[in-house]
Amino acid sequence: MYKFIKKIIIILTILLGLFLICLLNYPLNDDIKITETTLRKYTSIADLNIQTFCDVDSLRFILFTYDNDNKLGRADLKKGIINHYKIVKVKSWDSLAFDLHDFENNGTRYILVSGKNHQKKISYVQIALDNKKYNKPIDQNSYFTSLFIVSEDTKSLPRVYFLDTSYKDITVDYLMQKGTISTSFFNENKSLFSFVAIILLGCLLLYFESHLSNKKHNK
Repeated sequence: MYKFIKKIIIILTILLGLFLICLLNYPLNDDIKITETTLRKYTSIADLNIQTFCDVDSLRFILFTYDNDNKLGRADLKKGIINHYKIVKVKSWDSLAFDLHDFENNGTRYILVSGKNHQKKISYVQIALDNKKYNKPIDQNSYFTSLFIVSEDTKSLPRVYFLDTSYKDITVDYLMQKGTISTSFFNENKSLFSFVAIILLGCLLLYFESHLSNKKHNK
């Protein structure tokens, strides 16, 4: 009976520890306002405001503004097994530029174009890969994130164009050049949280082991 109770306690303690590790490493739920508040603390940017976001399977890409809307940024989040998110990367660029994110997920190639729709003149985002062009209409909002699923046959770099309602190329007119100024932040506390959780898990195991051993010895 003693060995059975001991095994149950150890299993429950391990499960509790694993849940604690997941919760510490993936602290964000689906609430955008909570995510916005966390990003402000994470980046030390007080006037950070989320404008829009895009989900790709377990990934979430958030477009935000700061510095009186003169700068833009993208936060990359990843969902864990408890359906909470962790911050993977944050980068920023000037509002007169756009951001191009070329990535693969689950064997599919995606291209994400994010930026500011200056004077709301941009109606379509177009990318060109080799001899193929992809067009995506955008809402007439001040900011946009356009996601493209592209052919896996080509590894060439995409070229980005911005078109008005008549499909006229207005890329140069609105000074939309690919962003080059970026700042990356990493979750410096992640390893610390995991270390603390493991230490707590070990302490709990030692406590229950000692408690049950003393109880058995007293009998």
